[in-house]
Amino acid sequence: MVVSHALDQVERIADRVVLLVDGQLDGEWGKEEFFAGKVGERARRFVEGEL
Repeated sequence: MVVSHALDQVERIADRVVLLVDGQLDGEWGKEEFFAGKVGERARRFVEGEL
C-alpha cells in the first residue's frame, strides 16, 4: 500500500486506487478506470485538481 497525493506517482505504480474523504472510503477503482475518469464526481474533481 502506498498513500500519496502525487497522482503521477499513483498512475505509475498503482494497480488499484482508493479515495478517502475525512477518513472514510469514498470509492475504489482499478487504475485504468480511475484515470479514465470512470469515477464519481468527487474523484473526478480530485483528478482534475479541483479539490
